[in-house]
Amino acid sequence: MAHSRQGDRRRSRGGRGLTIVRLAKVIELLLADHGLTVNQYRMLTFIDEGTPPLVELGTRLVMKPPNITTLIDGLVTRGLVTRGRHAHDRRRVALGLSARGRRLLGRAERRCEAGLAALAAKEPGDPIQRLLGLDRWRGSLDAVATELRTRRGRSPRKRPSAFAREG
Repeated sequence: MAHSRQGDRRRSRGGRGLTIVRLAKVIELLLADHGLTVNQYRMLTFIDEGTPPLVELGTRLVMKPPNITTLIDGLVTRGLVTRGRHAHDRRRVALGLSARGRRLLGRAERRCEAGLAALAAKEPGDPIQRLLGLDRWRGSLDAVATELRTRRGRSPRKRPSAFAREG
């Protein structure tokens, strides 16, 4: 019995946060199979959805503008992204996925989905429900991301936590 409790303690150390970090590592490794980092993958998905302004990309990727430029330069050099000037605002950069970038993004998305499905099938129970459980987080994650983006101009000391308890 003591061995079982010890095993339970080992499994729970780090809690859900550690589980998320480990899950993110799995995704990182799956993306590496396609020569992508997590930030490159995220940038490709942002561009595919319609490129937000550079400042917003910085907030969403938690990167400074010079690092975003370097990230984009690398994707352009690899032939995954096209870059030009925005048609209606010459100050803005217009980014788009090249055909090669679109194909790579599709392969990477399918690889991640297959990898997550295989991972979900390793535990007892319904793997589809396990994956749907991940999907249920999307709305909350989007809401918190939006909240953090709208606050980006505030001083870090004055910024209330998105997760602070009221009361």
